This record gives sequence, structure tokens and C-alpha cells, in this order.
Amino acid sequence: MRTGPLHFLLGWLLATLFWLLLTASFSALGAGLSALLGLAVTVLARAHLGLLTGLRLRPQALLSWLQFTGRLLLMLVRSALTTPLWIFRPRIARAGLSMELNTALQSRLGRLLLAYALSLTPNLLVVALSGGRLTVHVLPSGRPPLASPETAQAQLLAWERLLQGAVR
Repeated sequence: MRTGPLHFLLGWLLATLFWLLLTASFSALGAGLSALLGLAVTVLARAHLGLLTGLRLRPQALLSWLQFTGRLLLMLVRSALTTPLWIFRPRIARAGLSMELNTALQSRLGRLLLAYALSLTPNLLVVALSGGRLTVHVLPSGRPPLASPETAQAQLLAWERLLQGAVR
């Protein structure tokens, strides 16, 4: 995929912002070093900047990104809290099933973020991603099952709706 100066600038800004947030160094020296490091990372990763072509650059996309990030953080916490239950409660049946789900997202970035988000959803794991098709392993647990093919499809649609405003 062809990338242009806008993708390079966007990659540099994202890398710089990520490093600033990671180090929490908001001094002039810290910002300058973050900018240099962001530039170095962007130059080294320029072959992969085509991934950013799926981003939507409009004001509504910011709201979509905030909603997606909020839900992602919530699912991350929920997943971290349910994992010990799987470890310390061996009586929960772990026999699962695999199923294929299709996504309407067109960009590689959107499909990658969707697979990541679904994998953070408790009892769901994306094991393969090929084009617009995701192979998902569903681990049913509880009565009624907390994860089933129907809930997996519902989760996919919920994550897709959040991402559609931010990516193509």
C-alpha cells in the first residue's frame, strides 16, 4: 500500500505521543527527545505505515476512538478479573467451539483492532484473521453460557460499530 507524507507525519505524531505518555516526561528536553525517538521509529517502520491508511481523519473519529478505547480498557479489566476464575475454579467446563465470523471493516487496521478487542472479551479468542473473516474460539462458561456463538456475534457487532467511525 502506498504511503505519503501525511502517513509519515501521522506515524511520527503517534510515536511521539506514545513515547511522551509512556515516559510522562513533559519537559522541553523530554518532548524534544520524544520527537527524535518518534522520528527514528517512524523512519524504521516506514514500510509498515500503510496500516495507517485505514484511519479516518475527521472530528467524529475522535469520539469513536475515545469510545473504543474506553470499552477496550473496560474489557481489559474485566478479562483480568475473570482469568483467575478460570485458573482457580477447575470445575468450569473448558470445552469450547470454533466459529467463523465475518466483518464489514475494510481496512487492515480496523480488522486488526477488531481481532485484538474480541480477544480481550472474556471467553473469546481470535485464533485466525484472513481478510474479512475471523476464526474465533468460544469458551462457554456458566449457566446460561456467558459466551456462545450468539454472544460472540453480538460482541463482534458491538466492537464493529465502535470502530466504524474511526477506521474504514
